[in-house]
Amino acid sequence: VKDLTLPQLQSLKIYHASKTDVIKIEDDIDEDEPVGQEQFSSLFPTLQELFEQLDPHLGFNVEIKYAMQYRHGGSEQNYF
Repeated sequence: VKDLTLPQLQSLKIYHASKTDVIKIEDDIDEDEPVGQEQFSSLFPTLQELFEQLDPHLGFNVEIKYAMQYRHGGSEQNYF
């Protein structure tokens, strides 16, 4: 996942864990009805989209992570 771009992430067809049963997924899909991209892109919203859609009185934390350099010269970059 770490190597995918935002458009690639948003193009993934990912379902909620409660719908991991294939029968449930197939029941929810109507073959005659086109699937809109917006149905899936909301799984990976941008921060701007979150700020625009959430209640302005809702509080939440944003944690920004970055790869640290080890003292011996290595990096944790491979784990991001």
